[in-house]
This record gives sequence, C-alpha cells and structure tokens, in this order.
Amino acid sequence: MNKLQKILILITCSGLVIFCTLQHFQICELKKNNASLKTFLHTVPFDSLKRQIVNHGDSQCYESLKVEYMDIDAIENLLPWSLIMANKYNYRPAYFDVYMAIQGIISIMEL
Repeated sequence: MNKLQKILILITCSGLVIFCTLQHFQICELKKNNASLKTFLHTVPFDSLKRQIVNHGDSQCYESLKVEYMDIDAIENLLPWSLIMANKYNYRPAYFDVYMAIQGIISIMEL
C-alpha cells in the first residue's frame, strides 16, 4: 500500500467518524424534541378522563386515557385506573391492562 492510499483511508475513516458523531447528536436532539412534542400535543385533559372513569366507569374515557399514557410511554401510570375499571366496573380489557402496567413497573425497577 502506498502513501496516497494510506492518506485516503485515513481521510475516509476520519470523515466517517465525524459523520457518525454528527448523526448521534442529531438523533439525541430529535428524541428530546419528540418527547416535548408528545407532552405538548395532549388535547384531552387527564383530570376529566379520570373523573369520568371513577364516577361512571366510562370505557371510552378509559380507552382515551390509555392511549394518552401509551403516547408518552408511561403505561404503568394507568394501573390505578385499570384497577378501578376492572374491579368496580368489571371492564374486561382492563384486567389485561392491569397486567401490562405491572409488567411496566417491574421493567422500570429492573433498570
């Protein structure tokens, strides 16, 4: 291998390292913006959904709350509402959600 080939390989490797570093910072910035965008886009007030769940066992409100928590990757926060819907109102899908919320809590504790 001559000197020119070595220089070209060095320049290519350096460029690749710089490119990967820039991509990493861009991905981190996108993740940060995406998380703040998710919390900004919530249009349904959590309090009114929770009130309807507790007082009336409203399955539509429960499903809306579940979607909201799934959007922000916080399904474990659904546990108390799932327990209410499952035990007080015998809403069958909530039993599985109780299980999933507990699994979410366990996975967080293992970290």
